[in-house]
This record gives sequence, C-alpha cells and structure tokens, in this order.
Amino acid sequence: MAAKSISRIFVVCLLANLCSVIAGNKSGFRNVPASSEKCPHLWTQHEDNCYMMYVIPATREIARLECEETQGALLVNILTPSEREFVLDYWDQISPFTEVIWLGLKKDSENTDDFFWDYGIELDFTDWINDEPDDNELEDCVVLVKDLGWKVHHCHNTEYPFICIKSRV
Repeated sequence: MAAKSISRIFVVCLLANLCSVIAGNKSGFRNVPASSEKCPHLWTQHEDNCYMMYVIPATREIARLECEETQGALLVNILTPSEREFVLDYWDQISPFTEVIWLGLKKDSENTDDFFWDYGIELDFTDWINDEPDDNELEDCVVLVKDLGWKVHHCHNTEYPFICIKSRV
C-alpha cells in the first residue's frame, strides 16, 4: 500500500533531445517542462533562436508562408559566422543529402541591387559564392548551397527544403 502513495517521476525524452518531466502522484499527473527557456517541441535551440527544418521541398513563397503563418517564424536568416556554422551542422544532421535550402534573403523590390532579410534588416554578414550576387534581373531570391555559400536564384517554380527561425519562447 505504501508504494501507491510514493510519487513517481518519469522522464520522457522526445525528438532532438527535447525532454520533459512528468511527475505523477496519487492526485494525478501534471507536466513539468524541463525548462521554460527552451524551444517548442521539434525545434532546436541555438543561442537565442529556435530552428526547424522542413525536408519536403517547397517554392520560396510556400516556404515563407509555412514559416510565418503556420509556425509564427521566418525563413532562416544568417547574421553571423557562428549562426552559419550552426545552420550547416543542423542541416547536415537533419537532411545530409540535401544540397540547397531557401534563405529569408531577397532583393529589395524597389532597388534591385540591394538585398534584405524578409523582415527588413540590412546585410552585415555575407557568405556569397564567388561571382555572386550576379546581375541576373530574373533572380531575386537567395539560396544556401551546402559547403559553398549564398547564391542568387529565381524565386518561382523551384522547390527546395527550408529552415524556419524564431526567437526562443
């Protein structure tokens, strides 16, 4: 009988090392998050951001909408060399055979020579492949080519996997 009144603690480890603790006692169960500073389920944390990769290819517009409307996030931005290294490592863990992903970087619609992140921040850090960005007026979007860098690409009719980014909860 004494065993029934003893609280039990179960650790449930979910995907991507995301763990939560479920504490049980005679009054029932309640969820106790491992930390309130962590990312949502299925997201991976790096510094102050959370990342989630979609391996099923989509057009850039569909990828952007999926990040923004479904996840409350943005297409991935890479603002520092350390963030670039994290994105490449994370990408390689999730989908090692994928060679290209969409970035949240695009030519300014008013000035086709300047690139901005989808939320309007100018570029401080860049990682262009040699001879990029090129002068092709039909190419407005940017992709990240694994192990090479950023490349200007046309926005329509091409599907690539993508990564969403949002601030930690």
